[in-house]
Amino acid sequence: MSCERNYPNTQLRDRRFFLSCIAAATCLNATAAHAQANWPWSPMTWTRVDQMIEREFPSVPFISTNTLADQMKTPEPRLIIDVRDIKEFSVSHIEGAIQADSIAKIQTLIEMHPNVKQVVLYCSVGYRSAKYVQQLRLLNKSNVFNLKGSLFAWANEGKPLFAGKAKASRVHPFDAKWGELLKPELRAPI
Repeated sequence: MSCERNYPNTQLRDRRFFLSCIAAATCLNATAAHAQANWPWSPMTWTRVDQMIEREFPSVPFISTNTLADQMKTPEPRLIIDVRDIKEFSVSHIEGAIQADSIAKIQTLIEMHPNVKQVVLYCSVGYRSAKYVQQLRLLNKSNVFNLKGSLFAWANEGKPLFAGKAKASRVHPFDAKWGELLKPELRAPI
């Protein structure tokens, strides 16, 4: 005997409507979750990256690439730290940047430069550097900032790249997925 036979038509119709609403909501939630996930076949976009960084590190202050480029034209002492690994750094970096890919190395660099008024950290897109800025801020380092868009944005905007003291024209893309955020002509082979 079917359960439906135990209900009058009105209750059965209301129950079916209620169940179809639950099914529709479940499908919508699954679709939204799918869109939010970092699926390997989803295109990487700056909007997604910015939202992810803002969600994960809401209290991390940032500096724009244009502001940093303007500040680098002044004699004001600043420390620019590239937190990518040495393989990424050796392909290209911002002029004058020092490579340090751990919190201990970064703290040592900051301690070695007590007179700098500003410390700027960057990585490929700003996620790794935001993590380090957050840790440093918790250690009362108030003059530390994350470079918004980091090296990928810097390069995409046509700002100068260096490999040591020589000019460079490509950037290590980290991997194929993250490399989608770089202009194709800027992607170094990995």
